[in-house]
Amino acid sequence: MKKRILLGTIVVLAAMGIVFGVGSCSIFQYLAAPQGYVVDALTGDPIQNANVTLTARTQAVAPLATDKERQDAAAVEAQNFSATTDASGYYTFTDVEYGSYVLTAEKSGQGFTRQIVEVAGAAQYLPNIGGVADDGKLRIITMWNPDFKDVDVYLTYYTNFNDYGGSPEAFTDSYQINSTGDAGFVPENVDTTSTYRERIFWNNMDSSDLYNGEPVVSLDVDNRGGTDEMAGGPETISITYIPYAYTFGSGTATTIDSTASAWSGLPVGTYEWAGAMEFYVDAYSASSSTAADDGTLSTTDGANSADVIVFVMLGVNQLGSYALPNFTTIENASMIRINTFLENDTDSTNHFQIVPDIRVIQENDFRALGMEESGIIHVELPGRG
Repeated sequence: MKKRILLGTIVVLAAMGIVFGVGSCSIFQYLAAPQGYVVDALTGDPIQNANVTLTARTQAVAPLATDKERQDAAAVEAQNFSATTDASGYYTFTDVEYGSYVLTAEKSGQGFTRQIVEVAGAAQYLPNIGGVADDGKLRIITMWNPDFKDVDVYLTYYTNFNDYGGSPEAFTDSYQINSTGDAGFVPENVDTTSTYRERIFWNNMDSSDLYNGEPVVSLDVDNRGGTDEMAGGPETISITYIPYAYTFGSGTATTIDSTASAWSGLPVGTYEWAGAMEFYVDAYSASSSTAADDGTLSTTDGANSADVIVFVMLGVNQLGSYALPNFTTIENASMIRINTFLENDTDSTNHFQIVPDIRVIQENDFRALGMEESGIIHVELPGRG
């Protein structure tokens, strides 16, 4: 009886055009119609007439790919899918095979975020794609699960150039949070009445440091999950210059040789340490204006996580992306440290060293969480003998 039912099911599916199986190792060929939105990362407005592409990962070429990798990718049979956004920034693909793809978009004069997505649903929504203008600024663009109402982003840094004497220990773990909070690398003001740190967030969207009347750091858009806002982001912070740092010569100089350049990411030259910036996120509201769970960046019922993705872009070029682990017990999620330097050249060129920095933070009180201040967890388990 079971065989008859199975055979009958296959016959019906074949008549519907769902079973292919000819010349394939798999009987079933699943097709999908993934969809989503393209949005201006600086305003939150939809972007019309953007060409959205899904490129199979077997064919996708990384920005730093070797010649052989590019040749191998070109030799793969095309598995690209394309769609165009309408006035609301919406697009949809048709007849997409289930699998792993690189999602991005194109439009003249703009650059777009790109990320890996898994197509595994008949009509699933893909993450929002963010677009920026080609103006050469450094930007941190944050997107999240559209079922999660509101994620807030923060960038904090010292208002005193050179951070307590200009120690050049930017590459070492000695520049960390300490017990007093008056030095090192901290995400929030320990003393809320102090003014030695500035925080860019929804209630302070522009830096107090100005150049030609414009703030050098800004929160371009604060997405609060309103009915007139794009679900899932963006929230974007733009950096034009290192805040409060002007010209080389005020602090301790450090020379980077060819060996240090290899692991620091800085070109060979002489630099002055100009302090560290901290980027982190939390959840203002998980599913409504009153129901929030900052601790896990998930809905209170655990059904949805924020699935935060942070993109770092320089002008139209994406430099990298960062994701938070889901359902991790955290109050605020520290994601990126940005070490800043001035180069000893004619215009004191600004350098930004961007380092992944996901750590557990709660009002700078690691002890209250039963943790070491470094945030490092050590676990010892018996071996198998």
